[in-house]
Amino acid sequence: MPNACMYATDEKPTQGERQGSAWFPSHAPTPSTTEKRSECPALVLPTELWIYILQYFSRCASPSARRQLYYISLVSSSFHTVALPLLYSHLTLSAYIPLAIRSHCALRTPMVKIPAVTTLRTLASRPDLHNVVKSVQFLGHIDTVVLSRRTSARTSDILEANGIRDLFVSTLPLLTSLNSISFSAVALTSKLCNALFFLPRLEQLSLKDCRAPVPASAIFCGRPGEIKLKHVELVFGAWTDTAVEVGLLSTFVYGPDLTTLTTDQPRVLASLLTREFTTKLRRLELRRFREEDGSLVREFLSNERCSALKALVLDDCAFSRDFRDADHSFPSFPELQMYSGPHELAHRFFATQVSLQHIKLSATSANDDHGGVWDLNRLATLGRTLLSLDIQLYHELYLIHSIWVVVGRLFPMLRVLRIEHNVPPKLFQTHVLPKCLTTLPAMAHLEKLTLVAPEFQLDPLDDHWQSAAVRDLAECQPTLRAICLSRDNMWIRLGKGEWKMVKMDEL
Repeated sequence: MPNACMYATDEKPTQGERQGSAWFPSHAPTPSTTEKRSECPALVLPTELWIYILQYFSRCASPSARRQLYYISLVSSSFHTVALPLLYSHLTLSAYIPLAIRSHCALRTPMVKIPAVTTLRTLASRPDLHNVVKSVQFLGHIDTVVLSRRTSARTSDILEANGIRDLFVSTLPLLTSLNSISFSAVALTSKLCNALFFLPRLEQLSLKDCRAPVPASAIFCGRPGEIKLKHVELVFGAWTDTAVEVGLLSTFVYGPDLTTLTTDQPRVLASLLTREFTTKLRRLELRRFREEDGSLVREFLSNERCSALKALVLDDCAFSRDFRDADHSFPSFPELQMYSGPHELAHRFFATQVSLQHIKLSATSANDDHGGVWDLNRLATLGRTLLSLDIQLYHELYLIHSIWVVVGRLFPMLRVLRIEHNVPPKLFQTHVLPKCLTTLPAMAHLEKLTLVAPEFQLDPLDDHWQSAAVRDLAECQPTLRAICLSRDNMWIRLGKGEWKMVKMDEL
């Protein structure tokens, strides 16, 4: 659990609290008086060079990297000037505090402030920061979405979250350089939706588990004629289930420059079929589509808008056997480079796509293992060269024998190999790992190897076995740079013969 002090912005954490916590103050940091008087000797380097160096922390999404960038901004006034714009270039705003953390904060200070409020007020009062914000992730309160439709009651948490949302909406017009924005579990308002259309540089929009405003007639009343969005994600799950809401929110994907679309709503595809376009889709990701959506999906894939697809992702989609085994062939995508989805549809694309280089095959049962391995054998016979392979195997027989024959002999050019399985740790050590060690020498280009069993947790006390396994794998294939044998940790090569274990949440 994050350190409770991260939410009490009136009180700085102690040195002990800083270590390993996710504390990140959202107000603009200011160097102390002593720090202002003594400049760091390293700053004799040009400012442009320091900006280039510190951009590493800005691009990294992990809390530890952001925390380090904050500490760097306190070194001196010069470092403060360089680091502050990077701190505000990518923002994550949370509109609520978990109850457990809120209660802990109340024991330390009577005033518990939400960091997002301080961040937004700082932005409003600092014109020099308006142009540095490039991306924003806004996390709402899931009860805001659920209770706003199911009951008439409004808890204090919901009112607080909605108040922060409205404060953010009033700040949006100031962020003229904003390129990407993401909303999660937010009750959308007409004012918010209209504000998004008038952001001059906004190209990427993500709406996850959000609800459209009520009444629906109030939305998009004054929007501009042309939408400039290029990458749109509309994933609502069960929260948005009316045709009116989806029809209104589909307006975000009507831009002529749309190249990336992610959605779990069939109505979004249906609405696009009737719209004109100038730019073809490059990436299409469909989630949780069902059997009754099969004809619509086929029609959309056959549309000219999808003829230049480079990536197709079918996540948790279940189409009928008639849809998969229809006599007429699937649409041809001559530029397709990546396919992710069920193996039942994989062979439909393998036969014609000469450019296919990245494959992820999902499985729902042990019966799917045979089909997935068979599809890979067929792909190899067609002379395809894979660069990355991600496959789920539920039957231990295929993990112990078949898959290594396929990847070792038929796909020696692989750079990334990920296998998700459910083999118990002991059986993995005695049977799977030896087979992997005998296959690795033939994979002379492999850089990243992942063998994980999400259902099993490796013993934390058995780190010695993991380090020994990593050492053996690295000796068998010197090209490896990253090895993952558990869901929590990854081993990274630092130098020749030197490896370091890193937690997943730190990457």
